[in-house]
Amino acid sequence: MKLGICRLPSSTSQYEVSQIDAWEWERETPRRPHPSQGQSDLIQLFASFVDLPSSVIKLRNHQEIMETSLQHIERDFFVRPYDCLPSQQGSSSSSTMASSPCKVAFFSAKDYDKASFTAHNHHDIDFEFINARLTQATAGLAKGCHAVCVFINDEVDAAVVEELNKMGVRQVALRCAGFNNVDLAAAERCNITVTRVPAYSPHAVAEHAVGLMLCLNRNLHRAFNRVRDRNFTLDGLEGMDFNGKTFGFIGTGKIGCLTARICSGFGANILGSDPYPDAEFEKIGGSYAPMVELLAASDVISLHCPLTAESRHLIDHKTIGQMKTGVIIINTSRGPVINSKDMIEALKSKKVGGLAIDVYEGEAQLFFEDWSNEVIQDDVIARLLTFPNVLVTAHQAFFTYEALEAIAKTTIGNIASFDGQTPDHQWLDNQVVNPAPSHTPKPTHDAPLVSGVDHLVKKAVITHQVTPILTHADNGTPHSERTGVPFMHDMDVDTPLSPSV
Repeated sequence: MKLGICRLPSSTSQYEVSQIDAWEWERETPRRPHPSQGQSDLIQLFASFVDLPSSVIKLRNHQEIMETSLQHIERDFFVRPYDCLPSQQGSSSSSTMASSPCKVAFFSAKDYDKASFTAHNHHDIDFEFINARLTQATAGLAKGCHAVCVFINDEVDAAVVEELNKMGVRQVALRCAGFNNVDLAAAERCNITVTRVPAYSPHAVAEHAVGLMLCLNRNLHRAFNRVRDRNFTLDGLEGMDFNGKTFGFIGTGKIGCLTARICSGFGANILGSDPYPDAEFEKIGGSYAPMVELLAASDVISLHCPLTAESRHLIDHKTIGQMKTGVIIINTSRGPVINSKDMIEALKSKKVGGLAIDVYEGEAQLFFEDWSNEVIQDDVIARLLTFPNVLVTAHQAFFTYEALEAIAKTTIGNIASFDGQTPDHQWLDNQVVNPAPSHTPKPTHDAPLVSGVDHLVKKAVITHQVTPILTHADNGTPHSERTGVPFMHDMDVDTPLSPSV
């Protein structure tokens, strides 16, 4: 037996030797050393090891060993988190394997995903592109992979997380900002790290939202089809001037504020509702008002809020009843913020003058797929599509060249840094942990109901601890019947969480 000294960063002082339940020495040359960071706690470990100076220590549940020194050895070493598996009893040094690429099962892969991720993959990462969504039925396709890369409509519930854990998957890499589809509590129990892309062109979502406003108000979608049919009449294509009208923004995080800034250029009056007022919103001429006042005063209402227990079906028959007759509603946040059945009734009665949505509460079974040769079984979306004053885009607000590049680079960086292929700690910056439920009482409709995603992420979700910790959400119990986790809009450090895609 020889004595080894393992140096751990102070941020991981909560670790005890008893928690390091599986480790082994392996003949493997470390890829890159981690730089030492500040003061360290020393934990002595006794170990049998092969007398190779390139031995690498492997520890379960520890992903940030900064330096390891052994008797007669002075050298920085590095730990690959994916290799944190129990050592086999009786294994010999001859059974050790050379370093291999980090294998990643890439679910819901589209051609543009493949092109972007392939072009920006400059690391030792082997993506296995899978067209199918991740579900309990398809989870087995990740067998032999270190990580899975998922999108907004992939299912990463408790059952899927447990299955991934059994196969040795150690990271869920979201290629979006939102994480409502991930059971963070289950991931914490299974010691699976969840990372995301906190921001990748919020301008894209803001610009798309304004495009929907203009198109719907001036009936550009109808005019386009009419002219193609050689009908050059203008009947029924009237719109209104945006100048002098009142625009209400529910949620004034990064995307909401950017959208408001663009709309202020029309000469419109800008109102906002958010429990966390933003000075930037006020700098562009916006003013905050209670929800009931915003609803009653606004000619156009644009939704930019995260999906929580409080914001689910925020736009329902009650709140619609408080709006102006003929109001235009835009939703680029999350589908379930609108009660679609109540919206249909409001459109039929002409209480709502127009609806433009880039998200839909039943989109998981529809969006990103071609159903042109099929009969859509979702009666709600089928009815919405019959209205001439309803405009639907299929969660494309995020979809720009710049956003795709940012998504690929950040996601690959999260995987590479977690795998130890880079000296930085990007994966820590973009890690998502399980927030503790808040005991804040559910607010009423005459008070601000939802926060901008910036605030929710900063205050409730992101932590730089190596071990997941529990924190409190500021705006009420986060949504999800399964996990209590907030459903984020994809594009903000507010989405594909277009918190957009």
